[in-house]
Amino acid sequence: MDDPPFADRVIEEFVKPLYRFNLSHPIDPAQAELIAQSAQRAASEEIVWMLGSQWRARRVGAWFALARVEPEVSGALKTSLTTSLGNLTAPDVAFAAARRLGNAALPALHEYQAIAAARNFGGLSTITAIIESVGGRSQWAQATDADLAALSHRETWAHYLESGAT
Repeated sequence: MDDPPFADRVIEEFVKPLYRFNLSHPIDPAQAELIAQSAQRAASEEIVWMLGSQWRARRVGAWFALARVEPEVSGALKTSLTTSLGNLTAPDVAFAAARRLGNAALPALHEYQAIAAARNFGGLSTITAIIESVGGRSQWAQATDADLAALSHRETWAHYLESGAT
């Protein structure tokens, strides 16, 4: 499938400046502000495309999804999660899906964990922490203290992005 006409612009304008940020670390207000401003400039169709793209764009799309409320973005989060190919994208997409959808994200979270376990993707305990944050339980791994700390950092970033920063 060919990329849409806006793909190159999205990569240059949004992905390249942002993909190295890490939302599992303590919040950096300047980075959070840049993500929030960028998320508001992106069209929902661009965010949906990012969520189905390669890992860098997928991560950025997940962060943008925290700042946006369009239903098509929520649906794209579920699909993005179940098609993630490991620890580069799954934690951010899983967190955004859980944050946006609450326990309605559990089927997709469990599906991803089963796929990840079968393919030895790693990072199962990170997804467990996210599953537990919306009231679910995992059969695959236990969340570690590091996973819980990363979840706490992601929640701080999410609160900032959801608050309509700027």
